[in-house]
Amino acid sequence: MYTRYSDLAVRLYERPFRKLTISDHKWVTRICAADRGIAQYINFTSIFLSQAMYNAYLRKFKGCITKKPIIGDDGILYCQYPIGAPGKRKNALKKIVDIYSGKCDGFAFYAASDENVEEIRQLYGNAITDITNSAENQNYILDADEQISMEGRAFSSRRNKISRFDRTYNWTYEYITKANMDECLAINAKWYGEREKTEEIDGEQLALKIAFEHYDALGLDGGIMRIDGKAVAFGIGIPFNDEIYLDLFRKALNEYRDINTAFMQEFMKRHCRGYKYINDAEDMGIPGLRLFKSKLHPKFMIPFYTVTMKKPI
Repeated sequence: MYTRYSDLAVRLYERPFRKLTISDHKWVTRICAADRGIAQYINFTSIFLSQAMYNAYLRKFKGCITKKPIIGDDGILYCQYPIGAPGKRKNALKKIVDIYSGKCDGFAFYAASDENVEEIRQLYGNAITDITNSAENQNYILDADEQISMEGRAFSSRRNKISRFDRTYNWTYEYITKANMDECLAINAKWYGEREKTEEIDGEQLALKIAFEHYDALGLDGGIMRIDGKAVAFGIGIPFNDEIYLDLFRKALNEYRDINTAFMQEFMKRHCRGYKYINDAEDMGIPGLRLFKSKLHPKFMIPFYTVTMKKPI
């Protein structure tokens, strides 16, 4: 039996961390469903794709999914909040704190929801020194019916843009298949070539590559838009649950006026009917993307907290 704060305790916890594979889909999905959270990252496909973006290693621990934590230069242990049923999350959290208490100067649990923050308060309220909501990682949640119907004054600008697009271009829409995936990749390559390279964009490119490699196995669906027969935009998503559709990727060639607005509208019509909400993911702090998403009139935002705790705990 190892003693509290021992190196052995840390090694035993960290040794099983690994990259998930497609074969992990069933048990990860079961744990995500038990969590009841609706943030983008509480989903097998998002976890599977993001582990490539962030070089993340994961494991099953106390009935939860945990990501391998990192001790920063400031001595703080940075750790994603456990994914799992509420009671199991709290047990996993307590165990993680116990394992690392002798190895770090404090803890920062990130990707924590309002419910997660309350769980931390219940356990370690006196140790909390800061709670920060990361704007670039908040999820935009759209009302599906509102977005598809575009009724009302708030959507007049978007309706006008789509009408102009329809008058200007001869466009068609089709679903993504193996026969047109190369055209999607060509759109993406052109899109990527026109952007300033950042860690976020480079990571997204790797995730998109993996999404196409495992398109059918992940249960993805998507569509591609053509203008005069040329592929000019594509999008990929997946049902998150019975009520929420998760929008994962959208790319368009910006030389066509209003194409982002027109393509997104057609994508939602084709893929999001019958759902209550659309999770349009985060804006990653990209100014143009944030402006575009803010004009979609989201129903609400899902926060992305970082809760910092200093010792003693």
